[in-house]
Amino acid sequence: MKTNIKTAILGIALMASVIGAYASEISSLFNGKATNTHSWQKYLPDGTTPDGDPVLGDSTGPFAEQCDGENNICAIGTPIVSGQTEQILRYPN
Repeated sequence: MKTNIKTAILGIALMASVIGAYASEISSLFNGKATNTHSWQKYLPDGTTPDGDPVLGDSTGPFAEQCDGENNICAIGTPIVSGQTEQILRYPN
């Protein structure tokens, strides 16, 4: 009987530690927030020079408002989740 109680307590402790480690991901799933699916690199208006460090975002990208045209490359979203495709945003005309 003592072994069953010890096993149950250890099992509960293990579940609590796993839930605590993934609390933010679990919360995001239940709240319906978009997950990060792409790593986005923004470029200067010349279309070739990186502008800052890559940032995470979804498939629409964190730069969608400033990159909504057809000119030089503004940002490239590289998939970090399987099943996604590369996204290219361009500077406005």
